[in-house]
Amino acid sequence: MNEMITNPKLPFVYFGRLAASKGIALCIEAAYILYLRWGNHGHSLWIIGGNNDEIMKLKQSEILGNKISDLELQGLLFWWGHLPHEFLPLILRKCAFFCFTSQYEPGGRTILEAMASGLPVIAAPQGFAETLIEPGVNGLIIADYHPETWAEAMQGLLANEEQRKAMGQAARQTILNNYTMQAFMERHWEIYDQFNPEYNKRP
Repeated sequence: MNEMITNPKLPFVYFGRLAASKGIALCIEAAYILYLRWGNHGHSLWIIGGNNDEIMKLKQSEILGNKISDLELQGLLFWWGHLPHEFLPLILRKCAFFCFTSQYEPGGRTILEAMASGLPVIAAPQGFAETLIEPGVNGLIIADYHPETWAEAMQGLLANEEQRKAMGQAARQTILNNYTMQAFMERHWEIYDQFNPEYNKRP
């Protein structure tokens, strides 16, 4: 855990399954590009999820292995592994933003969890990202899967603390406005009224 402690800058985070379809390689590749630009003075990548075998498979990858090793040696990559769900918000609140790099996603609970924790999301246009993220307001949508494009977006947010904080606040407000129990009930009654327009009595 020394790598995490010795880098005082806010990390950025990926959390979810370490499957190829989730774009974990893209996230690591983009982090490595930032390392080439900033050296060991940059921000670290925290990866939450995966078991020891899955992590080891990535470390032994022919494409990613050396890059992962370099990042680890510089204290710029930290593996959390699986975390109890109740600890996740505590960790997320220590991060700058969440990278949602999935290549296919029908939903995206991780987006909801990150935004609820006050993180802007840099996301591929998959799942909930297309409906939840307002580019430039509560996050960013990256339309391609080129590591250089993602690195540019990450660098922009890491370098602009004021923008990052404003996006994080807007992200949390998006969840509070749309995904609380009160919001759920309001939507329930709106749908009910469509079928019963004369019934306006609300609890």
